[in-house]
Order: sequence, then C-alpha cells, then structure tokens
Amino acid sequence: MMVKITTKRPIRPGGRHNVMECRSTICEQKGALSPKHLRNRGLVLVWTVLVIFTLFLLVGLSLDVAKLCLVNHQMHIAADAGALAGGPWVKRYPDQARLLAQKFAAMNIADHVPVNLNTNDDNLTDGDIIIGKYGYFPPEQTGEEQGKFLFIPYDPINQQAVNALAVIASRDVDERLGHQATQRIALNFGPMAGVDDVDLAGNWQGEPPGLRGPYAITVTGGGTGAGLICLRHDGTGLNIGGTGKLVVNNITENPHVFEDGAIQINSGDDELSLTLNGTPELVADLINIHAQGFSQVGDFDLYETDTQVWLGQPRLLDPLAWLNDLEVGLKPTLSPGPNYGTINIQNSNEIPAQPIPAGYYPGGMTFKGGTADKPIRLGSGIFVLDGAGLQVLANSYVVVDPAGGDADGDGIGEAFFYIAGSNWKADNTICYISGNAVLKAEPLSNGPYAGIIIAQDDLNLNDAEITGTGDSIIEGTLYFPQERPASEQKGGNGQGFALRLGGTGLGTGNQVIASSVYCFGTGDKIINYDGRNPAPISTCWLVE
Repeated sequence: MMVKITTKRPIRPGGRHNVMECRSTICEQKGALSPKHLRNRGLVLVWTVLVIFTLFLLVGLSLDVAKLCLVNHQMHIAADAGALAGGPWVKRYPDQARLLAQKFAAMNIADHVPVNLNTNDDNLTDGDIIIGKYGYFPPEQTGEEQGKFLFIPYDPINQQAVNALAVIASRDVDERLGHQATQRIALNFGPMAGVDDVDLAGNWQGEPPGLRGPYAITVTGGGTGAGLICLRHDGTGLNIGGTGKLVVNNITENPHVFEDGAIQINSGDDELSLTLNGTPELVADLINIHAQGFSQVGDFDLYETDTQVWLGQPRLLDPLAWLNDLEVGLKPTLSPGPNYGTINIQNSNEIPAQPIPAGYYPGGMTFKGGTADKPIRLGSGIFVLDGAGLQVLANSYVVVDPAGGDADGDGIGEAFFYIAGSNWKADNTICYISGNAVLKAEPLSNGPYAGIIIAQDDLNLNDAEITGTGDSIIEGTLYFPQERPASEQKGGNGQGFALRLGGTGLGTGNQVIASSVYCFGTGDKIINYDGRNPAPISTCWLVE
C-alpha cells in the first residue's frame, strides 16, 4: 500500500506560489540504495551500441569479402581472355602473342579499372605474360615433378621450344618490370578494423616463390610444321633402327620455325609411338609425341642426348591433306596432252637424246643407267605416274633438265612427281630410289603444287623406299600419307610402313610427311627443314 505524504512548502521570496512537494515511499526507498547499485543505469544502451557496431562490422567485412571474390572473378576472366587471344600466336609470332594478350586483358574491368598487364618482353618468370612449354614430364626429365603436367617458361637465350602462354592477372605494382596495373584492392569497411587494403591472393605458384594473382594457361595445337611429321594415329609412327643417323636440321632464318619442333609423332600408342632399337643416332632439336610414352630397346637412351622429348602433345593436322582428293582430277587438268604410256629404261644405251617430257604415264617410270656425264634427263613440269610409279634403280643417274624450269639457276630443273592409282600389291614399292642411285630434282617454285617434290595418293597403299646416296639432290617435301596394313609389313615392329629411309647417305629433302617412317641402314638420313607447309593453327586449349 502506497502512502502519500503531502506538505506545504512556504512561499518563496519573489511572490512565487507555494508548491506542494510529493514524495512516495518508493522514492524514499530508492534514495536509500547504495551507489554500487546506481552504477548499472544505461548498461543496456552500451550493449546495444556494441552489438550494432559488431553486426555492422561483420556485414561490412562480408561485403568486402564479396568484393574481393568479385574482383578475383573479374581478374580470372581477364586472364582467360588474354591467354586465349595470345595463345594461337605463340609459336609463330610470340611478340604478337604478348600484345594481343595485353590488349584483350585490358578490355576487362576489375574493381572499376581495366586490367593492365606488362608484356614482359624478356619473359621474366615474375612477369604478367609468360611464354613457355606445357606438357607431360616423365620421371627421367623432372625428378621430383615426375608424372605431372607442367608449364615451363621459355628461355629466350637458349631458344627453347614453346607451345603455351600463361597470363597472370596480378595487381601488384612493380616499377622494375614496368607494370601499369592498379594498386592493392581497397576495402570499403576494412578501415573500421584497421585494414585499408589487401593483396588479391591468387594461386599462381612460380618464381619467385609465393602466390600471385589469378592466371590462365593456353596450349596451342597446330603451328609452323616440322621437318618430319608422322601422321599415323596408332601403332608406330617412327621406328629408328640400324647404326645410321637421322638428322633433322633447321636451315631457315626464321627463329620461330624451330620452336614448333623438328619431329612430330601423332601416334597415341604409349608403347610404339616412337621405337628406338639397335645403335642409331638421332640428331634433332625436339620431338613432339602425342602418346605418353615410347619404346627404347637396348642401350640407346634418348634422354641422354641433346634432343628434347615432349610427351602428351597435340596432334598436328596434315598440311597436305588436300592432295588426297586429286587423283581423279589431277590427270586431265595437270597433264594435258598425249598419254605417254610407260617409261622403262634398263641401260645407258636406251637413254633418249631428248628429255623425257612431263605428263601422264599410266605404266609409271623405271630408270636404270646413266652417269654424271650422260644422265637420264627429264623435262621440267608435273609427272603423274600409275603402274610401277617412280623407280630409280641401282647405279642410275637421273636429272631433271633445267631448260625452262630452273628458277634458282643451279642447273637442276623443277618437277613434281605425283604417284596416283590404287592398284596395291603386297610386295610392290611404288616409289623406290635405290641406295646407289642419284636423283637430282627441285620442286616447282610456282603454282598450287609448289614446294612438293614427290607425293603419293593415300588410296595407293604401296610402300615407298628411299635409300639414295649423298650425291642425290632432292629438295622440297616428300609426302606419303598411305597406311599399309599391319599384316603386310616390310621392316619394323610387325606393321607396314608408308616410307622406309635407309642407305649409306641421303639428303632427304626439306620435309618428310608420312603416315609412318622406318629408318634403317648405316647412312645419314638428312632432312633440311626450312619451315615449309605450315600446319594451320586451328586449336587453342585453355588448360588451367
């Protein structure tokens, strides 16, 4: 029960009215509380402020994290765009690859500004745009990194091979490298916790050690071609045996032609793609193999040579595939005029006084005889051969006459030998240049067949064998795309080979393109590659 106590206060000076003072027992009791209890007044308000501030800070930091995720995603997109734009140009025009990667990356916005990358012309390992090689590294090559797909930066001093482009969209500024990238990522709510900005952490791990920004790696398929291309997708692409030497030189002045590889093997057979037996010698800067392995028999160890071996590489397209459609249309369009039948010269007494004209020979051409002083002469032009094909037998000396077809003035004429027909016989060799024979010919310098010296239609499954001597001069591309059945085999691993290279010494043109190649004998098989017949750069994969 509440008791009111009312008192009348006296009139104050100044004529103020009396004021009644009212107290309650509650007020009296409260006034009797100790100061310790009075300190808790307003505590709820303090807790409310702290909780609101904490929630506000958590929400703000969440928004900052979301911003970092967004910027990271934007940087990934920029890296992908740059890598895909520059990747197709890596092999042939690396400087153009850098410029395109920089250009397309800058078309992307991250945190309201373009992604500006340095071109890294010196290909430093801590740059934004790095050219290198991406492939599978077996245990013999990498030690601790065995059995992995890796990106290895290109060394411009050592002229290593390249097939990949890495773009690291780092936002760190490094004046030494000439970066034009923006600063660290500014936080909107981070200053409330004492953090104004942070690095955009990525997952690129390279040199120098540590994490850098988001990145992308593209691998280019196709390219500038190779001195020796083995087209077959299964079985053995290249078999090297005997005691001789296979040499694939790069004679072009274009510094980037070599970077696409001296030898390309398209076979995906991990056991047979490349087979090495006997005690051969291989001189080539690079071998690209589509399979993940190959076969080495005996003491020969390819990894102990100077040849770089890259496994798991993209297949090259056949740069002369269009020739396979020409069998029907080639004869009337390329060889107008009379049907010359068959040429079969068996000794020097049968050598005609005039050069044998270019044209269509349904029975083929067989040569035996001739000397350097009295060679068998052929006219310049296109020879379409059926039947026996092209046979230059032992102790023969055949020269394409330069009259009307000697573009470089070296006294050797220009010709194109096209072996047509599909009359396959197991024991037939449709193109045969014997070990003691000499053939001197240059490819056409003009027209659609320029640069090709000998080509065989893919429907003609007869094999080819070139075992000439070092006196032969065969320039241009030799093309043998036919796949012989495994049951009809001549030399090597129980399968048929499109082309057999042997003899005691041979200059084998500027390029060899064949379904499969078997090298044997004691001589040097030399391919002086000059960058001809580039395979189109048609594929660029985003691998990381």
